[in-house]
Amino acid sequence: MMRENKNGFTLVELLVVLLIIGILMATAIPVFMGARNNALKNVAEQAIRNSARSAIAYYISEDSMPTAEQMYAEQPSYKFKDGSVADPITNPPTIVVDNPNYHIVSVGDFDGTVLKINIANGRIGDVTEGNP
Repeated sequence: MMRENKNGFTLVELLVVLLIIGILMATAIPVFMGARNNALKNVAEQAIRNSARSAIAYYISEDSMPTAEQMYAEQPSYKFKDGSVADPITNPPTIVVDNPNYHIVSVGDFDGTVLKINIANGRIGDVTEGNP
């Protein structure tokens, strides 16, 4: 009696493996995109916090809050020595001077959420989400 040696996988086994891979991808991709958006949001928050710190530094040295034009002139270039850009934000923060308050607003590249930070009486507030 001859024994048949069957090597390989059946079509059903291959389909089950493909189904499992599809389910894993369907759950992993949204999680990855959420993590990416959170990272971009954190970058935007840091950018407006840094802008607020720059405004306070200007206030300390000049005894007045800077105008929006002065703030944009004071922003660092975010470039490496080779000239490549290090800043991942394509929408720079918007600066709104509303004496005595000072608002720095960033429309995030991550999901369109608007982030805002207020400076009042020389104090930097918390980063909030909302309308500009």
